[in-house]
Amino acid sequence: MLRVTVLAAIAPRFEASYSRVAETFPQVTLVRETDFAKQLEASVAASGEFLLFGVDDALFCDRVPLGPAIAALREHALLSCVHLKLSPGLSFSHPANAVQQQPRLETLGDELAAFRGGDGSHDWNYPFELCGTLYRAPLVRAVLALLAEGGAAAHPNRLEVAGNAVWAHALGAAAQGERRACLQRRAMVPPRAPAERQRPGG
Repeated sequence: MLRVTVLAAIAPRFEASYSRVAETFPQVTLVRETDFAKQLEASVAASGEFLLFGVDDALFCDRVPLGPAIAALREHALLSCVHLKLSPGLSFSHPANAVQQQPRLETLGDELAAFRGGDGSHDWNYPFELCGTLYRAPLVRAVLALLAEGGAAAHPNRLEVAGNAVWAHALGAAAQGERRACLQRRAMVPPRAPAERQRPGG
């Protein structure tokens, strides 16, 4: 069963609008943000076998093959995540405002392509992020546990940067031979980050 939780920082002038949206979509759990880190941790703790992060200003432009993505994570133990925003030919990183290097891709079924963890640059080598990546839930819990102290999880952008810094530690032995996956065709357009949120390449 797919469960959707929206963690939203709601300004008072938009409260009535959000309440109306929540009434329109009762199958979605709307959580009003009061403490991002604690509420995120609680949501992740309550999640099932897999977890998919998303942001409100991303654009889905085609069907998303969640079934094949979940099946791939179940079948391939060394596959750490499936990036829904990545697909062959993406050579520019908007968050970094820079040209990026695409890793060597190998077909993984009819819908996905796989690549070696650590290959490529920028978006291709940024495994922990909140904009359209599917994970096994225990891996995300391991990342958050490593960030429990220090306040890194208090803000989404700091959470991403810190999460990538501890990614290999969270993977443990699975870091050796880690693989990641993307879609074979474009299905999602991530938002373009403003200058103050742009991240360095890697």
